[in-house]
Amino acid sequence: MLSLALSLHIMKDKLLNIARIIISLLLLLFLFKRMDLRAVIPLMKGADIPLLMLSFSGYILLLVFSAVRWWWLLTVQGVRLSFIRVLGYYLIGMFFNNFLPPTVGGGAARAIYAGRDTGKNKESFASMTCELALGFIGLFIFVTVLLLFYLGIREGKILFLVFLCGGSVLIFLFCLFLSPHMARRLERPIRRIKLWGMGEKIFDFYSAIRIYRSRKMALFVGILLSLGVQISVGVENFFIGKALGLELGLLPCMVFPSIVGVITILPSIGGLGIREVSYVYFFNLVGITKEASFSLSLLFYIVGVIGSLPGAVLFPLMKRFRNEDIP
Repeated sequence: MLSLALSLHIMKDKLLNIARIIISLLLLLFLFKRMDLRAVIPLMKGADIPLLMLSFSGYILLLVFSAVRWWWLLTVQGVRLSFIRVLGYYLIGMFFNNFLPPTVGGGAARAIYAGRDTGKNKESFASMTCELALGFIGLFIFVTVLLLFYLGIREGKILFLVFLCGGSVLIFLFCLFLSPHMARRLERPIRRIKLWGMGEKIFDFYSAIRIYRSRKMALFVGILLSLGVQISVGVENFFIGKALGLELGLLPCMVFPSIVGVITILPSIGGLGIREVSYVYFFNLVGITKEASFSLSLLFYIVGVIGSLPGAVLFPLMKRFRNEDIP
């Protein structure tokens, strides 16, 4: 019975990966038919290298804000890891997201390594889960505020309402999830799951997440750091746009990539296809051509991939050294 369930799970993963590949390819084909690919090559070749190198500062800021956020939430759980090690695990997670199949999550990978390093598995996963939730809440707040500047256009009004409602729902669900009432409602049915002691493990994990209910300052700081992450993404896109010679202000570079970040949750291979189509659509609203928008998207992806490569080097090193060996 167990082998059958495992086989079905593997088959399901394979089918999902095939579906992701098909979606990404179809979206790219749709985009390529509506743009002049020959115009992309001169744009890419003519990119200003110093400005392109400067865009990595945005990626570094993104990495630092993200790692500080996770380190802060780990500390609340009593998971004592040096910041340098947390930063290393974050890089490894980013590398996993860019180079491994979609079924291998970078967030789960770094939580596993943090748990192995400290012996606090559920606490590490709880901090990672809370970090992801705060990241989305921060993103929705960030986009909602910036969309106030786009209420003069129809798309801006629609997106503002979508993100305002979406953010409100996210905050409500997060608060509900942490509430004592929800804990009382969930405890009995969860503990009734006796298979392999899963009920106790799930409730222990849920209890670990609920620690953050009494640490409101930790949640507030986590959201502030999430805003820093989104600003970093905007800075990165701004310098890439300048490198391509685009007449882009800082505002669209802040708001549009953050919106795209939400859309790329949809099934695809690392956001491929969805990201490019979304960039072309949104940046076209401010007068940027399809070819230039596609180039901006492609270089943004390349900067992220190159920036995550140190994770491949750190992966074997982190296994070799203990936490206390790293300052």
